[in-house]
Amino acid sequence: MVIVDPPEVLFRIDTGKKVMILALYREIRLLISAFPRAVIVLSFNMRKRDRRSAGQPNLLTDPRDWLEEVCGTLDIMNRCDVRLGMDFQGEERVVNGIRSEDIDPLVICRVGEFPDGLAGFELCPPGELCLDTCFSPRQIPHWQALPEEFRFHQVADSVVPRSSLWRLLKRAQSLGLIEKRGGGLWRKTVAG
Repeated sequence: MVIVDPPEVLFRIDTGKKVMILALYREIRLLISAFPRAVIVLSFNMRKRDRRSAGQPNLLTDPRDWLEEVCGTLDIMNRCDVRLGMDFQGEERVVNGIRSEDIDPLVICRVGEFPDGLAGFELCPPGELCLDTCFSPRQIPHWQALPEEFRFHQVADSVVPRSSLWRLLKRAQSLGLIEKRGGGLWRKTVAG
């Protein structure tokens, strides 16, 4: 694994020029083809926030818009295999991104405080998550309408629209808010 933070230090490129971005990615792909088990991580900063704008998109609920705020051109992001971001969400941190299909987000919190000032992170316990930040405004009432235990067919289209229910269950499961048990039974791990 090679982490390059930021790429401009190691590679003499202007991240605003498409030709330079394409040349860099061509070289990275050649390197990866020679070493298929290798991983190359390029780290980019966010653009400076425009104080006149309404604010920055939310990484947890809108990773595509959030990732568009990376410095340089969108060509940087369009050429990546996987795009990940890390941002604050209250006291927690969110890791989310995109690839060919949606990525399940991670909500992590800080643990430990060692004498040398170092600390680590772990998955945030489901009971400590703020539902307003975990779900979109449209998902919150659907989540609250679900019973503590249910089978998909019992609530699909009667309590929550079927397509919305799939996305809601996937998001809740990735955050540890619900678990699937035998016989197709879903059970919330936290009240709400």
